[in-house]
Amino acid sequence: MDKVELSIVRYAIDLQHDRKVGKSWVSGDSVWAVFDGDEHRLENPDNWNNAMQIARSKKIELAVSNPCFELWYLLHFQDRAASLTRQDAERLLRKHISDYRKNDILWPVPLELITSEAMRRAKKLAERAIADESPEHNNPCTGVCNLVESLLELGKEIYR
Repeated sequence: MDKVELSIVRYAIDLQHDRKVGKSWVSGDSVWAVFDGDEHRLENPDNWNNAMQIARSKKIELAVSNPCFELWYLLHFQDRAASLTRQDAERLLRKHISDYRKNDILWPVPLELITSEAMRRAKKLAERAIADESPEHNNPCTGVCNLVESLLELGKEIYR
């Protein structure tokens, strides 16, 4: 299995380093690593755990979706508390966006107006996981809401 997570984290660390060396890094900047959990977490737990530890030690923000990024899109339309597969997430998403294809651009249309609902639902999943003492990044979960929240705040600062 490819060590996707570790490669993404290392790329994020390199980007962060280059920005700092090039003096384009300013206070408040952050670098995010975005990846799916699904089979990666289970099939290569050593790589997964290594990527998580390295990211934290280098102050790389994580936006992990488990099982996949499509869960973030799905949460715009409905709650989801039960575990699901990548195929389940895509099938359920197509009930709301019938012509959905991976790599579609869904911002601002159709998701912008319902993103606050997705954020609420994602945070509810995270709170439930903490209350249940579930393992970190357990299925279903998505940290994409934290990245989106950060980007929306950045947008407000830019346009003030």
